[in-house]
Amino acid sequence: MKDLARRKYEDCKQSDIDKSLAIFPAFTDFKVTVESQAIEGNIVTSHWRMHGFHTGEFLGIPPTGKEVTLCGTTIDLVTNVKIIEYSSTMDFEGFLQQMMRIL
Repeated sequence: MKDLARRKYEDCKQSDIDKSLAIFPAFTDFKVTVESQAIEGNIVTSHWRMHGFHTGEFLGIPPTGKEVTLCGTTIDLVTNVKIIEYSSTMDFEGFLQQMMRIL
């Protein structure tokens, strides 16, 4: 089950990110790293980190070209080798603070 959840992040491509979250077209070359995972029953908890470059306007912040990081934790419910439900939290405030510092 850990492998299934890990592949979800490591196989992530820019086009997949663009489709799932409208904010990411302002960032390029995002790379996802799964920092740690824990499993209990059919629940997999993954702590992940995304690194990319701020190359487009984002919430009124002009592109800086600087590298930024978004960290988060996702809880996946896995049944029959499929992720059937998930919940994520992200350090969006920290993400915004990085861009404000690099202006």
